[in-house]
Amino acid sequence: MAVNEVFEKLFVREMASNHLGSLERGQISCRELMRGEVLLTPIAQDAPILIEAIESPYSSIPSLRAMIYSRGIAAAPTAAQAKAAGGETE
Repeated sequence: MAVNEVFEKLFVREMASNHLGSLERGQISCRELMRGEVLLTPIAQDAPILIEAIESPYSSIPSLRAMIYSRGIAAAPTAAQAKAAGGETE
């Protein structure tokens, strides 16, 4: 599968999972992915697309990068983190 196909599928998934408008800290909005960004690292299925995972103008300008990391909600803990904290897991 070509990189563009993978990115396109991630983009569609991102749009679907972000329909309520909630962004995690460091996450890129689907509206910010419009210039053929290049993936720098693999992204797991259903994971948010984070600023450090793409090559874009947003990641190269310190003030924009800082704004992206300061907005949004804290990321939900992983199952391993929840279990370590004594929480329920599926």
